[in-house]
Amino acid sequence: MKKFNVKFCLMLLMICAIILTIGTTAYALTNSKSFYDKISWTWEYSAPATTSYNCLGYATGSMKWEWPWGVDNPTDAQVTNYLKKKGYIDSSKYPEIISYGKSKDVITHFSKVTGTEWCRAKWGSLERFNHNSYDPYYVNSIYGKKINIYSKQ
Repeated sequence: MKKFNVKFCLMLLMICAIILTIGTTAYALTNSKSFYDKISWTWEYSAPATTSYNCLGYATGSMKWEWPWGVDNPTDAQVTNYLKKKGYIDSSKYPEIISYGKSKDVITHFSKVTGTEWCRAKWGSLERFNHNSYDPYYVNSIYGKKINIYSKQ
């Protein structure tokens, strides 16, 4: 009869637990799924909620809370001017940042282009989400429709 190796069995159990954990994604949404469904018709969880950065900070890569207009929502012209100082031009040739809003007079949100027809956005102090469209928000939602596309010069 073979001798039972306790250390080997424990190591095997730990390896199995690690393998099972790698294949699963654990996350908790700040709000109910229906809350997010009312804003966007296509969203997939990407990263947890945090107040350390917002949509513009994520889109520009600063990873800080970036909203130089204070409590106001900027116009498209103000956004274009601000992003120009950071090396962006309004151009859909090589899209990198997309602005959203109720109109060109009220910009409310930004996303980072992550692929052809894919973007990723940080929702204020909420989570970060992947979207399989450059225009993933309902027109009557808090973010509105796609307004402009920016590329690095």
